[in-house]
Amino acid sequence: MLLVVAGGMAAFVDGVGRVARLQEQRELEIVAVTAAASINPDQVNRLGGNAGDIGGAVLQDVRRRLQRIRDVNPQVRFVYLMRPGAGRFIFLADAEAETSPDYSPPGQVYDDQIEGLQRVMASALPVVEDPYEDRWGRWVSALAPIVDPQTGAVIAVLGIDVSAEHWQQALRQHYGLALAIAMLASSVFGLLWFGAYRHQRNAERLAGLNDALEAELAHRRLSDQRLKLAAAVLTNTGDGVMVADARGIIESVNAAFERITLHSAQQAVGRNLRMLYSARNSHGLFRSILQDLQRNGRWDGQIWSRRRNGERYPQEVSVSVLRDDDGVATHYAAIFRDKTDQHRLEQRLNELAQIDGLTGIPNRRHFDASLAAAFERARQDNAPISMLMADLDFFKRFNDRYGHIEGDECLKRIAQRIRSVVRNDWDMAARYGGEEFAMILPGTVLEDALRVAQRLNEAIRAMAIPNIDSGVAPIVTISIGCATVIPSETMVARDLIAQADAALYSAKREGRDRVVAAN
Repeated sequence: MLLVVAGGMAAFVDGVGRVARLQEQRELEIVAVTAAASINPDQVNRLGGNAGDIGGAVLQDVRRRLQRIRDVNPQVRFVYLMRPGAGRFIFLADAEAETSPDYSPPGQVYDDQIEGLQRVMASALPVVEDPYEDRWGRWVSALAPIVDPQTGAVIAVLGIDVSAEHWQQALRQHYGLALAIAMLASSVFGLLWFGAYRHQRNAERLAGLNDALEAELAHRRLSDQRLKLAAAVLTNTGDGVMVADARGIIESVNAAFERITLHSAQQAVGRNLRMLYSARNSHGLFRSILQDLQRNGRWDGQIWSRRRNGERYPQEVSVSVLRDDDGVATHYAAIFRDKTDQHRLEQRLNELAQIDGLTGIPNRRHFDASLAAAFERARQDNAPISMLMADLDFFKRFNDRYGHIEGDECLKRIAQRIRSVVRNDWDMAARYGGEEFAMILPGTVLEDALRVAQRLNEAIRAMAIPNIDSGVAPIVTISIGCATVIPSETMVARDLIAQADAALYSAKREGRDRVVAAN
């Protein structure tokens, strides 16, 4: 029987370890996929993977993005882009400083750990490799594909190397908790088994009572030591642990609970779990949790919780029901982890994915989402919404005359000037594509939108950026199309874009450097 229990406890600890490993792999995979989404595939396509990229604006911009990905997560050591070439993988870009001995220039061949890179290229799916060791230390690598949106082909692989020590520390925390639970269960079973054993022995040999009692006391001292060891593990684990009765009244907490929630044990014990609830959770969440606990005896997921200082934070929680011999729920045991750092990283990466890498203003993806939301609000409120579509006049001639580096600098300056024309927090300016820009003006009638457009036109002229080959003026100018609608039930946001675009083409046909309203 003891062997069966020991085998069951070993299997339990091993199962927790496997689940913990899958969970850590999934979290690192999410970081890699989110980071890959912030990389512009068009820029990656423009990289040759050779010395010709060095000093180019595209390589510098891609490297800045890789550096931002590394800087927002202190656990990340290396961030890089690779592409296969001639049967081997070569570096396209590296986040390390060019003066660093760890820097890999474009075109450098990478010979180690290429199985994961090959799997990503073949499957277009992210891969988290097992820990490995090199001359820099022990690492865990997360690899994610960079996919061409036009062809759907994998054009490069983004790699993120995280310290294996951080990875293994998280696994040790899970193993420690599982071991503590297994040891506690073993101790309880040992006590029950020994009690039955002693009952039988006492019935058979009353004469040996003194020796049996001494043996029992010795065994109980050993059991107490085991219970103290299990309690020490629970006390020192990095995850918060809390036990509440069936009414939701907290009965016990560990040190990590105090550190995460900022509530001391004295402040928490005796109070209802509701003191930790955050209004950011949906109304039906806790009803759903209770239903799962009643049905399955367990619930795992993520919720928003509240610290003692009022701060809201994301929390990964596992709740189990503890029942008595009659199957009645008597207590709830919760193990939770603070996910604030991961949440902030995901938010930051999401922000990077919505910003145009060259100009620093919202990109086309962010514009489309914002326009759809603003258009729907205007429909619900029966309110006007205006849009400006703007295009720099003969900007290709500017690039041909002054070069693409100057062209990029010009676009940056123009974008900042367009941003300065935005009137309030709900107006939005974005880079629509190439030298095209767009502006959303919610709640704005056509007359006011035309005034904003005219002010923008004059602001660009006032910058007096030379463009002697323009044919319109010796300086950079802009043509603007303006459209306003009050959305009907049958209209969609594309209808407003089409009207503004048609007005822009009218402005071009009429000689450019002007503002034209849609019919």
